[in-house]
Amino acid sequence: MGSTMCNFTALQYLPITVTTTIMFAGPVVVTLLSIPILKEKVGLRRIMAVLAGFSGVVIAIQPWGAAFHPAMFLSLGALFMASLYMIMTRMLAGVEANSTQQIWSSGIAAAALMRFVLTGWQWPEAPLQWAVFIAVGLVGAAGHICATIAHCWADASLLAPVIYIQIFQAAFVGVLVFDTWPTVWTLGGGMVIIVSGLYIWQRERSVAR
Repeated sequence: MGSTMCNFTALQYLPITVTTTIMFAGPVVVTLLSIPILKEKVGLRRIMAVLAGFSGVVIAIQPWGAAFHPAMFLSLGALFMASLYMIMTRMLAGVEANSTQQIWSSGIAAAALMRFVLTGWQWPEAPLQWAVFIAVGLVGAAGHICATIAHCWADASLLAPVIYIQIFQAAFVGVLVFDTWPTVWTLGGGMVIIVSGLYIWQRERSVAR
C-alpha cells in the first residue's frame, strides 16, 4: 500500500520513465535488505555491484541538476517499500497460500484507503475511463498473483532480472501515451542499474551452484 501510494503520487510530477528507472534498483535494495532480515551473506563483489546500482539511481534522478524534482524522494520511498514487500513475499512463499497473501496485502490496503476514496470519489464518465479503471484492477491483481506463484517455483535471485523488461515497456508507454521521451540521464542511469542488477543475479546463481 505504501509503495503504491508513493508511486502514484510521484507520477503526478515525474515522467513514467523516471519512476520506473528508480524502481529498477529493486534487486539491489533487496540484496541489501536480505542481509539483516534474511541473514543472507553478501560478498564484496555484490556489495560493489550494489554501490554501482546506487550510482545508477543518482545518475537517473540528477540531484545536482535542474531536472531534479522533490517527488523523486517519493519514488525512492516506493522503491524501499516495494523491496520490503518482495523480501516478505520470499519469507512467506510456500508457507502461506497465494489467496491468503493476496487477501491480506490487498484487503488491508483497501480498508485503510476506503475513507479517502469515498471522500473524493467520482464515477468514470466515459466507456474508455471505465475500461482503464477496471483494467488497472485486473492487471494489478494478476501481477501480484503471478509474482507470488513465481516465488513458490523459483528463487527470488532468479526472478529479479525480469523487472528490467519494464525499461522497454515504460519507454514505449511514455512515448505513445504521454508523449514523454526518456532523457539521456534516465537511460544512462537505467543501464548502470541493469548491469549491476544482472551481475548480482549472476553472482547469486554462481554461489548457489
